[in-house]
Formats: sequence, structure tokens, C-alpha cells
Amino acid sequence: SFADQIVGNDFIYSFKLTMSPDATSWVGIYLNDANQAGWVEASFGVRCVGIGEGWAFWINNLASLDPVGLTGVGVDEVSSILGYTYDHTQENTIQLVSTAGVDGTNSYDFVLNGVVIRSGMLYTHSEDTGRRILVQDIGGPGDHFIDDFAVELIQGISYEDWVVEDTGLDVGVNDDRMDDPDTDSMENLLEYALGGDPLVDDAAIFLPTSSGAVEVGGTNYLNYVYRRRVDALQRGLVYGVNFKFNLVTDPWTDGGSSFETSAGPIDAFFESVTNEIPTVHSPEGFIVLKVAD
Repeated sequence: SFADQIVGNDFIYSFKLTMSPDATSWVGIYLNDANQAGWVEASFGVRCVGIGEGWAFWINNLASLDPVGLTGVGVDEVSSILGYTYDHTQENTIQLVSTAGVDGTNSYDFVLNGVVIRSGMLYTHSEDTGRRILVQDIGGPGDHFIDDFAVELIQGISYEDWVVEDTGLDVGVNDDRMDDPDTDSMENLLEYALGGDPLVDDAAIFLPTSSGAVEVGGTNYLNYVYRRRVDALQRGLVYGVNFKFNLVTDPWTDGGSSFETSAGPIDAFFESVTNEIPTVHSPEGFIVLKVAD
């Protein structure tokens, strides 16, 4: 049991799942306490559904109006949130990001392939001495393949932790989020978000880039690429683009992540995020990256 490691703490319960093209049933993956022999209403976990039901997942939520505490998430809804068609036959990474609550009632976000599908789901455990992984399968042999089970504590990943652990900044002197001690036009918060060194002029390496206008399907777009931490969600980091088409007269428009078209890994800690902003009404445009925590 690893209850003493996670009870009262924030953590991520994750695994990778691939289901058979012929799987018509579901597999449930839970993190139970010592009193839970199987699935119960207050369980912390998810049921992953095969073909034929129209559902992609059933996730536990004490706040659900369902009499057994389940909330269904349809295939169409998942695909819409992801921005591409969800395919249960491909390897998908599932994360349940748990935030410790009071009186034993905790909340969690359900994350699929790095995208939040549902947030603020509630669950509870009846005791604090045991935690164990439970896989409940009602399908046949070979219906699914589960890999890379992990339970990871969320700690030491805030901006303040980064300042103390990963930089040479002096607390109270040059550690403010908006300070720029290396004068490379990247404030400390942006250095933190993009992976830069706040004491080295490295803006040419880490600032977003643009290849200018590209044409896709007869429409011109401004291409804009920036770095993003792969655990941005857990760190509370929010990345988004602001844009305008006339630098003098137009106000800045907050585009958020609505123009994001793809993301791919750079290394174990960062991914490259591509955005395409249509230039329907102007031959040019201006884009800046905004980061908040």
C-alpha cells in the first residue's frame, strides 16, 4: 500500500490503455481503499468503454445525479474536446489528477492525452491505511492492454519552487514574476514557462517563432509556434496567444488556445505547440504569447 504517500496530498494516477477493435464491454481502473473490494459509488477511477454504446468513458463523481455516481462521457464529446476523433483502439494516456480536499472528500480532473475532459469530479475514501490498484474487466481475454501504471505526487512544481530549486535568483531581489534580471526581454515567469534560464540571455533559443503566412485550403494563416511544459495543467500554467491585425488601431484579442492545431514532444519536459491564425481581413498580423499561473 502507498496510502501514507498520497493521503492528504495532491497526486496524479495515470496509465496507458489500448482496447481491441472488437471490445464491446468495458474495463474499470480504480484506486481503492482497504474497505473497497470492488467498484462503489465513491470510487476513484474510470470505466473505459469499447464499441457499440456511444460512450467513451464512465467516470466516478459523487456529485453526479446518476444513482450509482457515474458520469458518462460520449465519444462525440471527447472527440470535440480533443480536436480529433477519439479512437479506443489506439494507445491513450489517461490521467486522474487528484486534489486533496477537507473531511476526506477530494476532487479530480479527468485528463485524456494531455487534454482536460472533465474537471472538479468528487470522490472519497472511507479509511486512510490502504490504497491499491483495482482492474475490473467484464470483457474477454485480449480486450485491452494496460501499461505504465503510475502514481505521482504533485509537489515542488510551482513558480516559487522553481525559483528556489532551479535558478540562481535571489529571493526578494530579482525573483518577481515580472523581473528580467538578464535583460533578454523574457520576464521570469516566461523563462519558467518556456524553460529558459532567468540569468542567461537565451531569448533566441526559447521565445516563440513564426514562419510567416502559410496557405491551407485557400486560406492564409499566420504560423506561430511556442514551447509548453507537458505538465502545465498540474503546474497551473495557462498558455495562450493574443493577436491584432493593425498594430496602431486594433486592440489585442485574446485567442487563448483556440488556434492551436498541433502539439508534439520536444523532450520529456516540453512540447512544441503550433498555432495558425487566419488573416482573412488583413495581409499581416501581430501575435504575442501570454502565460499566467
